[in-house]
Formats: sequence, C-alpha cells, structure tokens
Amino acid sequence: MKHLLLLSLTCALLSSACALTSRSEPMQIRYFSADTAETQRLPSQGPGTVVSLRLERVRSSAHLGEAIAYRTGVHEVGYYDQERWTERPEAFLERGLERAFFQDQGVTRVVGGISETLSVELISFEEVRGPKPVARIEVGLTLHDERSSHLEQTIRVERPIAANGTDKPASTVAALSEALSEAIDRIAQTVTDKLRVIAAAEPAASRQPSSEAAAAR
Repeated sequence: MKHLLLLSLTCALLSSACALTSRSEPMQIRYFSADTAETQRLPSQGPGTVVSLRLERVRSSAHLGEAIAYRTGVHEVGYYDQERWTERPEAFLERGLERAFFQDQGVTRVVGGISETLSVELISFEEVRGPKPVARIEVGLTLHDERSSHLEQTIRVERPIAANGTDKPASTVAALSEALSEAIDRIAQTVTDKLRVIAAAEPAASRQPSSEAAAAR
C-alpha cells in the first residue's frame, strides 16, 4: 500500500509539472517602428533666404526606451509587456527632423564653426489611457547661438487612438506615428521661419555699430 501511495503521489506531481510546462508558452515579443520615412512630403516653398542650422543629438526623458509606454495618470507610467520599439523613440524623432530640415525645408546643415543650433528633448511619447485614449508626443526645443537663446518652445501633439479590440498596440503605434509626423512638421516650420527672421535681421544689426560710430563723430 505504501508503495502504491508513493507511486500515486509521484504520478500526480509529474502530471502537475507537465501541465504547468505545457501551459507556459514563450513570450512573443512584437517590434514596431514609428518612423515616418514612408510619408511623402513636398519641399516647402518659403522665402529665398538661405539659412543654416546645427542639429544636436536629440535627447529623451529617462522613462522613454524600447518598451512602449502608456500613462494611466499624471504620475503613473506603465509599459506594454510584449510590445517594443525597434529603436529608442528619440531616434525616430531625430531622423525625421533631419529629413524635414535638410531635405524638405532646404536648410543648410552645419557641422562645425559658429552657427544657430537646435537642441531638442523628447519629453513624452506614449499612450494616455482613459475614456478617450490618445497618443501624445511632447517635444521641448531651444534655438540658440554661442551667446543667447532665440527660441524656446514646447510642442505637444495628441492623436485619438482608434478603437481596435483585436490589436490595441497596433492602433496605439499608428496614432503615435501620426502625432510624431505632425510634431516634426511643426518644429521644422517654426524653427525655419525663425531662422529666416534672424538671417534677415543680420545685415541691419551689422550696420548698427558703424552708424553709432558715425553719430559719435
């Protein structure tokens, strides 16, 4: 009897272990891209003033990484378990800005020397959950030279997330990609317009010291 009882307990334990093993499937990680490179844009036809810019490496908030983030409240951030970005979010933003400035807007890229410089930080790039969930991107930017800042602004874009019960993460990614595309366009247009204003004012500013000197004489 003891042997039979021991054998029964052993079989039960083995059956339980097999059941647990068979139920635990490996986690299937899905990778998504928010790159807007496929979007076809026409070059901007602005004033003929030639402007130049140095674009610094885009920085991002510490909570933004390869895991796709969502926000459930003002102070609470979570992450999808099985969904990842193919790159860190700031890489999508930086690549989009390079294309918008130096291809679409025709801005001259500066790699050395004194120039107007754009510093960019990706503050948020996430799903905001609630009764009407939205995809939100928030970007802080500063346009400056070696002496002072000419433009400091935070741009926020939100896009509604389409109801999709079968594939919610895909809907979130699509909305984030749309928000990213609009943010890039707004940043490129805002900064390029400011660069043209600065460039147009430079001749008058350079003549001002000589005029003051002549008045002094």
